[in-house]
Amino acid sequence: MPRAPRLSVLLMCAASLGALHLTQQARGATPPGGGRESPARAALERGWQAMQAGHLREADLWLRAAWTHEETRGEAAESLWSLQQDPDFDTDAEEKAVGEVEAALGPAFRRMESAHFVVLSDSDPEWVRSRLAMMEHTRREFFRVARSLNLPVVPHERKLLCILIESYDDFIAYSAEHDGISAAWIAGYYSLPHNRVVFYNDVNGPAFSPRLETLAERHRASKVRHAGAAAPTGAHEARDPARETEQAMREVERLASDFSVAKTVHETVHLLSFNTGLQSPSRAYPIWLSEGLASNFETPDTSGTFGPGMVSSERERTFARLLESGRLMPLGRLVGLAEVPPDETQAVEQVYAQAHVLFAHLYATRRVSLGRYFEDLSARTGSTSAADHVRIFERCFGTVRDIEEELASSARKAGRR
Repeated sequence: MPRAPRLSVLLMCAASLGALHLTQQARGATPPGGGRESPARAALERGWQAMQAGHLREADLWLRAAWTHEETRGEAAESLWSLQQDPDFDTDAEEKAVGEVEAALGPAFRRMESAHFVVLSDSDPEWVRSRLAMMEHTRREFFRVARSLNLPVVPHERKLLCILIESYDDFIAYSAEHDGISAAWIAGYYSLPHNRVVFYNDVNGPAFSPRLETLAERHRASKVRHAGAAAPTGAHEARDPARETEQAMREVERLASDFSVAKTVHETVHLLSFNTGLQSPSRAYPIWLSEGLASNFETPDTSGTFGPGMVSSERERTFARLLESGRLMPLGRLVGLAEVPPDETQAVEQVYAQAHVLFAHLYATRRVSLGRYFEDLSARTGSTSAADHVRIFERCFGTVRDIEEELASSARKAGRR
């Protein structure tokens, strides 16, 4: 997917107050003891002054300008977090972008909001509200994990946008028309150029809808067959096909619900990662890192603590099966991939399972290095080849061969437990 150019935070910040004026003020600031401050330090001081004066929106702009400089990034990040705690500070939406999407989607889509997200959807409002709650819970856990990597991530400047489409067919049509995505296996995605996530209600998708339709037909047929039957008198006659079919339908619906929650979390992590400084929209990251990060938050229940370090047995089972059958992708290839190879359908399963296990392992065993790896990739300019990615990986974590052996050993130990 083409990457959109990214303006500096300083230039984006000052649209409402006049970037040039603010920048000139910062450069010309004189500290109390004489001499001249750096632009970064001047912006930070102005942010603190605005906070103390109660000019919260102005403070936000100055602090984000200071955050773009390595010299003041950590202090600016902490100050932005303090600013977010002020009860008078509200995160607003990017109304122009939201309005354009609303116009493209049409009147069937309603707008719903939480403290930090906007959702446009044609789904049931109560179901949409539950997605918003999950996204807010994911935001809480995302920041907990991101800060555990010792990275100066910041709250996103505006409410983040999600498009939630009820129909799978409508999702496929929208994705192709507006984002140029046509892969049928995609259940949801983050659009980097448009800075939004898009997904559908899984109960209507190809993984679950055909099974539910088959069970519904079976249930109707069994009710017709047994409509006039006498009640069973013996234990051996107690089988009720209609009830068994109902139970099977409820199980499929539960699986669809669990998958939907995990997907909501997964896509929300992508959205947060590219809007908080963990990943930069103007940089190229290997797919294992982006998908490993997001998949490690997947959970069917967002009410408690979740994220790396928690169990995701489905991804791990897939990894173990690929390992046992000798079908793992060589790690040296995985860490250099920018995307799933479009002509290799089996690579989807390999990439996602291996990315999950690799990220979880590095988070558990090399967390400081993992944070440094994010920073190294974000600091790079220009194009990065697959060989470059392998070199950066090995510089941070050790040789690909050693990591590959560690992953296989851990998986075998887990299988023996």
